[in-house]
Amino acid sequence: MSAGKPCVAAAVGGVPEVISDGLNGLLVPPGSLEALVRAIRWILEHPFEARRLGQEARKRVALQFDVRDMVHQYLRSTGTWP
Repeated sequence: MSAGKPCVAAAVGGVPEVISDGLNGLLVPPGSLEALVRAIRWILEHPFEARRLGQEARKRVALQFDVRDMVHQYLRSTGTWP
């Protein structure tokens, strides 16, 4: 996502909290090879929409997963940040 590429991932664990299906990537059901193939094929067949997904993915990372912000949040949560 930080590279601005469209992502295809299984909707497991915390993945759906990061990837919003159709907004900044594509989610597929876990264990569904057919869905995975369809999603990858869609990315390849729709380059403009895929580029948009990648751009939105990059924005999401920049806004919510900046390393400095994550470190500051961690330090605040542990009480070690002034």
